[in-house]
Amino acid sequence: MKRFNYILVGVDASDSGFHALDQAIHLARWSKSQVTGLAVVPFYEGDLSLVGVKNPKTIIDGPGQDILIRAIDLADSHHFHIQIACESGDPADKILSHAQSIQADLIVIGAGRIWSRLAAIMGGTLGRIIRQCRQDVLIIPEGTALAWDHVLVILSGQEQNTGMLVQSLELLTYCGGKSMTVSIPDRLPESQANQIYNEKAIQDCLDRIRESHIHAVGIQDCRLVRRPHDLDFSTPSIPEQPSLVILSRPAGNRFNQFRYSMTAEKWIRLSPCPVMPIHSCLYETCSP
Repeated sequence: MKRFNYILVGVDASDSGFHALDQAIHLARWSKSQVTGLAVVPFYEGDLSLVGVKNPKTIIDGPGQDILIRAIDLADSHHFHIQIACESGDPADKILSHAQSIQADLIVIGAGRIWSRLAAIMGGTLGRIIRQCRQDVLIIPEGTALAWDHVLVILSGQEQNTGMLVQSLELLTYCGGKSMTVSIPDRLPESQANQIYNEKAIQDCLDRIRESHIHAVGIQDCRLVRRPHDLDFSTPSIPEQPSLVILSRPAGNRFNQFRYSMTAEKWIRLSPCPVMPIHSCLYETCSP
């Protein structure tokens, strides 16, 4: 079943960064995951890694010390142990490389409500992470909380979205979700829509989950909607406000990835809830 084992959280001095860490800890407690908080600071010679240190606050020194101590205090308030690390250099590069080194399967990033379109166009930290990372990404906008009650899955219409839909369903069920809306472009022919939203595959997935996980919460409602090109959260095609938006990340060249990151940026700005871009190509070979 789809679940996260190692979560990397990028933290900085902003409130949005620590809010993201707070929400990541909530997710980790539920899924029994390990959490690493990474602070990236400029102009610091060498790396500071404090994994395994019993009382790291006593030896933290350097540009990232205030961030790391605050991260530890936040984790202590939840009675949850986190690993911490501090590196110097470009934030996007260091987050991506650290995620690879610890084999993270989820990167969590906080986003302030003032989200710069220019920064996304010029290759800002969040935009570059969305485009380049090999992991799933969870963006927690400031003032939102991670919840799984109703998940909106935005599919691009590619064939591999069928496998990603099943993976999203498994993740939702594992995390205690109750309902899911699957959104596909209205330009897709009915035959392709039926291939992506395969009711038998969905039912087989739910049956498999019930058989193998006694405590899995049963999803009460799973529905399909079609969306116009410029979908926003006020459109009548969405039955209810989502608590989480999952975006399929198409495989493709740099232009497709850049166009996708701009679409993701729009969702992050407009979303009243966290947004999770997921690599659809990772699930291309998943059995429905």
